[in-house]
Amino acid sequence: MRLIPDEDLYQGFFYYVLNWGDYLAEGGTLEAAAQTGQSPNPFSPQATEDDRKIITRASFHCARALGDMKVAPSEAGRQFFGLTAETSWKPVPPEELRQRQLGDQHADERAMIVRQELDNLRFQLGQTSFDALDSYVRSIYQASRGRLVRGRLTDRQMLANYLHYVAWLDSPLANVRHHPPGLSMADPMEEVPTEEDRTELRAAEQAASGLSDSQEAALHRLADEFLTALLEAGKRTFPPGVPASGPLAAVEAAAAAIPSTDPPAVKERRRFIANLYVDQMKSKLDSVTLGVVEKRAHVLYGAVRIPEVVPVTDSDSKPKALVQR
Repeated sequence: MRLIPDEDLYQGFFYYVLNWGDYLAEGGTLEAAAQTGQSPNPFSPQATEDDRKIITRASFHCARALGDMKVAPSEAGRQFFGLTAETSWKPVPPEELRQRQLGDQHADERAMIVRQELDNLRFQLGQTSFDALDSYVRSIYQASRGRLVRGRLTDRQMLANYLHYVAWLDSPLANVRHHPPGLSMADPMEEVPTEEDRTELRAAEQAASGLSDSQEAALHRLADEFLTALLEAGKRTFPPGVPASGPLAAVEAAAAAIPSTDPPAVKERRRFIANLYVDQMKSKLDSVTLGVVEKRAHVLYGAVRIPEVVPVTDSDSKPKALVQR
């Protein structure tokens, strides 16, 4: 079961209802759709003719308000995957950040349109019929109730991201394209920075942060160790019997206890490593250097928002707001 917000689930469902109507109008049959296994009937066997008309009318109203698009059940919720606290380490230029904010605002406006249509649909069908529809829709989408939140990075996540970014600025590993998932040092669609580029970027970052040469050198030593630990931990995601090269030192003993073949456990191991090196940063850097680093991390990542879909509990089964800011 996938966690999908009501607004996203029913946006996909409303368009699917209209696509289904087009399919039947063009000569499609229930039997042919059933054979594919990917095009379930959007109406449950218990739905009455009046129910189908009300649902179709609601779908038309919503689609007209949102604009034309096509969303299959398997595609619902996909826009919430990708950006995480661990993959947001590369600073975002102000213009791109503004575009993200505008995109979030646009998504919220669309979600409100779907929510209003859902409220109308609930009123027209009645609560009993609407609950039956909701159960059926969730069964064909394999979806459980979720709620979209956009959270700030914690102070520790900002520090871990900055450490990752500092390592990228001067590490030769920046030229290696094939890293464990989520740890790529360069976007494969972007040009890989040259040694000269990295030198210029590192100098610009030092000037922006206000770190002295000795402070920056201490930070980069720690960042290089952090990157090595992350990459070594990524190698541990291969099946047992494929050894990882190089020692993990203190990280090995603790991280090795977490199974390496389960994706959630892999993420947990990487988070453990990030937390370990944030602790080392706090203990190894003097208070003045740490203060400069913390201030710079807040400048680079303080405005970043990470989208996440969380389960809906009984207490907030009907959220008062679409987004927590």
